[in-house]
Amino acid sequence: MKEFFKKTGITVGIVLLLILAALLAASFFGGGIHSLRDVFAPADRLVNAGLRELEKVYAYMAHYDAIEAENAALRARIAEMEEEVRESVSTNEENARLRELLELTKEHTDFRYAEVSLISWTSSSWASSFTVNKGTDHGVEKGDCVVTQEGFLVGRVIKAGKTSALVQTILDSASGVGAVAERTGVTAVAEGSYELMNEGRLRLTYLSDPAGVVGGDLITSSGKGGVYPSGLIVGTVESVSIAPDGLSAYGIVLPSAEFASMTELFVITDFTPED
Repeated sequence: MKEFFKKTGITVGIVLLLILAALLAASFFGGGIHSLRDVFAPADRLVNAGLRELEKVYAYMAHYDAIEAENAALRARIAEMEEEVRESVSTNEENARLRELLELTKEHTDFRYAEVSLISWTSSSWASSFTVNKGTDHGVEKGDCVVTQEGFLVGRVIKAGKTSALVQTILDSASGVGAVAERTGVTAVAEGSYELMNEGRLRLTYLSDPAGVVGGDLITSSGKGGVYPSGLIVGTVESVSIAPDGLSAYGIVLPSAEFASMTELFVITDFTPED
C-alpha cells in the first residue's frame, strides 16, 4: 500500500510537468499570449491543485506505519477480548455443571463418581457405544453405569482398560434397564431396539400394568438386579401401544440424555444396591 502511494505521487508529478510543457508550447507557437503571467495563469491553478493532492498522499504515507501499528494493536486487543469471552463462557458452563452434580450428589449420597470425557463413538450401525478417557487406573470398572451431570442414565461400562473404557448406551439393542413409572410405580424394562436405535428411542416392555402408563410419564431406573442404581432418569414415555399379538402392551420412550451432544460424563464407581 505504501509503495502504491509512492508510485502514485511520482505519476502525478510527471503528469503536471507534461501539462506545463504543453501550455508553454501552445503559448510559444500560438502567438496569442503576450506575457509569462498569461502563460502560467491557467497552469498555476492546476499545479496548486496537484500539489495539494500530493501533500495529502505524502501525509498519508508519513502516517502509514503508525496507522498499521495501531491496527495491529487493535487486532491483538480484539483477539484478547474474544479469548476472555470464551474463558468466561467455559467457566460459567463448568460452574453450572458442578452445581448440577452437587444436586445429584445430595440426592444420591451413596454415589461415588469418576469424571470422564467422551473420546469417540464406535463406528458401527449395529451398536451404540463410545470410548471414554479413563479406566481401571482411575477406578472405572466393567459394569459401572454412566450418567450425565443431570443424572440422566447413559449406559454402562462393558470393557475397561487401564486408561480408557468402552461404554454401551441404553440405546444399544443388547441393553436392558429395570425401570419404573414415577407416577404410578408400574414396573417394566426399558430396552434398546435395533429398529429404534437410529431414532434415539427405547422400547418399554414387560409392563406390570399397561393401563398404568401413559404418554408423558417419567421413567426411572428401578435398581432391581443391582446393575443400575435406582432413581436415575431414563426418559419420558411418548406413546403406549398394544403389541401385534394383542396380549401385551409396550411403550416408546425418549431418553432424557442427549447422546449427540455429550462430552463430559460421570461413571458411578460405587453405590448401595437395592435390597
